[in-house]
Amino acid sequence: TAVFALTFANRVLPPSEMDTDEQAAEWFKKRIKEFQEVIVRALVESGVPQDKAREVPVIPTGYHKSTRQMLNPRELYDRPDWFNPFWQSCADHMQENALIPLLASQKHRVKVVKGKTSSEQAEEYVQQQQELEKKEKELKEKARHVELEMEKMHQQELEKKEKELKEKARHVELEMEKK
Repeated sequence: TAVFALTFANRVLPPSEMDTDEQAAEWFKKRIKEFQEVIVRALVESGVPQDKAREVPVIPTGYHKSTRQMLNPRELYDRPDWFNPFWQSCADHMQENALIPLLASQKHRVKVVKGKTSSEQAEEYVQQQQELEKKEKELKEKARHVELEMEKMHQQELEKKEKELKEKARHVELEMEKK
């Protein structure tokens, strides 16, 4: 079996008008699926049965310089770390006698996560991002509500002071009329 590594996936950039990380991740996933379809077509055209061609994992890979949005140089738009899922996918598709030397040679770089595929890890990451965005939105809404309440209280305080000043002015006028 095989594993396709889409090298330089870090250079597959979403359009700049993407407002959220979630939108960028969804766009990135669709783009990777498009690449995967091209690979499947090429495999089928070269004689690989379609069901077998669809089983070949296509893993995006690519280092980038850390940015404010992506601190980890292995992070891509839809996953926090492409490196471990890539190696895990390779390990999942290797014969056992080849797996041990490979893992031994890469043990300082690879963290094997049992029970989760790279797709599951990516989905988990997207869900975490969505939860964070939801919490951020809720906090912004609460902050806006507090801001509105503070403005309302400030306005009420100003109206109260204005009323007090008008009352004092009326008293002064009455005092002056008495004199």
